[in-house]
Amino acid sequence: MILPIRFKEDPKVIEIHDDIFLYKNFLDLDLLEIYKTKLNGFIEEDWHQHGNFEIGDHEESFWGDKCSLDVIDNTLHDPIFNFFAPNYWMYQHANFVRLKAGQSSSRDDNMSLYVNENPIAYYKIALYIGDFEGGEINFPELNFKFKPEENDLLIFKVDKQYSHETLEVTSGTRYAYMDCLIPHPGYFMP
Repeated sequence: MILPIRFKEDPKVIEIHDDIFLYKNFLDLDLLEIYKTKLNGFIEEDWHQHGNFEIGDHEESFWGDKCSLDVIDNTLHDPIFNFFAPNYWMYQHANFVRLKAGQSSSRDDNMSLYVNENPIAYYKIALYIGDFEGGEINFPELNFKFKPEENDLLIFKVDKQYSHETLEVTSGTRYAYMDCLIPHPGYFMP
């Protein structure tokens, strides 16, 4: 069951392509600086602990990027969660994906979010943090590319047509908080 999508009605959200939405300057600037400082402050070993993966360490391309745990707390999670509530919840409580200059990510066909051809999640989100150039998100099936900027919240449909990849970061470090939206569990309770 697809529920009403409240974020589509928010005047700060614009549709930049069919079922691809952008909210510019999503986080409060003080919070943005706190998270940029946290992310930039991790030593290299921090990016390779807690079950995270190096590029190429895992056979599934979905895990082909570097992630970080233990950085997300309520100050970051609440604004994101509350923006999509009450109809939608976060699915994965995912983590930050880090791409440095010279890195890109492989194509994600969204199949990890399907069970028997039925979607688990309806939308993916990405919140971008960092000073970087390049790192466009490419949707090959749609023939559409988007160049995210720091503090952009990108929201796009989960569907094979929306498979995507990140093009090479040409300078700086690009962090993206990734998650998925599922219908609020309460809507399925009798």
